[in-house]
Amino acid sequence: MDAIKDSPADEKIHITDQTNDVVDIICRAIFGKCTTKVIEQDEPIEKVIEQYRVVILSSVSKKICTTAYKEHLAANGDLYLLNHLDFELDGIENEDIFRFTIFNLELFRRTSTRAKSKFIISQPIKSLNINEFNEKLNLSLIEKSPLLFPYIYQTIAFENRASLINIFDILEKQDSDSVNSLLEFFIIIIFYSNSHSSFCKTLIDYFKEINYLENKHKFYIFLLLNKIYGKMDPPTIQKINFNYMPAFSYCLMEDHKGEYLEVLQKFIDTHPPLTVNGSVILIIIYSKIFENERYFEEFAEMVQKPSSKNEIYYHDTLLKVEILLKEKRFLDLSYLQRKEGLEQYIMYLLDNHTPEEPSSFYDLLIKQSTAEKT
Repeated sequence: MDAIKDSPADEKIHITDQTNDVVDIICRAIFGKCTTKVIEQDEPIEKVIEQYRVVILSSVSKKICTTAYKEHLAANGDLYLLNHLDFELDGIENEDIFRFTIFNLELFRRTSTRAKSKFIISQPIKSLNINEFNEKLNLSLIEKSPLLFPYIYQTIAFENRASLINIFDILEKQDSDSVNSLLEFFIIIIFYSNSHSSFCKTLIDYFKEINYLENKHKFYIFLLLNKIYGKMDPPTIQKINFNYMPAFSYCLMEDHKGEYLEVLQKFIDTHPPLTVNGSVILIIIYSKIFENERYFEEFAEMVQKPSSKNEIYYHDTLLKVEILLKEKRFLDLSYLQRKEGLEQYIMYLLDNHTPEEPSSFYDLLIKQSTAEKT
């Protein structure tokens, strides 16, 4: 690195899409004086790169990063990154994808400028030894599906929805044993990069978008969250908004045999004591609208007398659901329609939020009086 730092500025170029004094200082501290070029997002850079022996990237688009990496590989030049970047996968061999993903992941997981700088100095991209990381990251788990590595990196580092969907599409084609192995790989990467909380948020945000659609990805979201929560402490889990919504939804709507009863019970056990009864009442409500007798039998005896405003709302909703169920007034609605209507109604009770497009089940709940129950 000293040889590069002492080399003339006209042999080194720092490419970025925006000027940043701090980044410029870091670049000079590591690489010495460089030529700096501020580039547009889609500006061709092939001819720019070929003029310099050393190329340094900071903030650039996926396209520019990918082009620089391909040119670096072809010309055997020196390429360095000052921070983690996103990149395209087309036209890059699997081994090089692994190498570039590892390098970017290592930059991402280092939060301090000092730690990033030490890694950049000590580990040039072109000499990165994949085998040194194989045992640490257990890369052998994705031998048959190598693209899962960049996909999980892109999801973690950039909340890339397309990459997350690609992950689930690949999982759908695997047998159960392979799915379990791949999930273990994801867990390794997620915790290695200290991204467990943010990754849970990414999963839940996607779940909320497909909540009322027929989509097999909901099952994999449930499985991943279950594995991640199993390695997190309850207070950290409680800080995640809508943390147990995917579990409640999947278990109560899909699992009528009770395969995941213990999972849901463990989730309840991690709740703060004052919130347990509210969650149990919600489980009973969902078990009623989905006609899930297995979960109803398991949790019915846990219901206590309402002791908070929210619990009173939930208990009142349960009474309405029981009346409507007894009169068979929503059995012609699909499970997804029932779910949407219930959650619209609960949002109305808790936040006084009236849905723009009220569902049929929401209308039934709004109009139903608990006084009719005898």
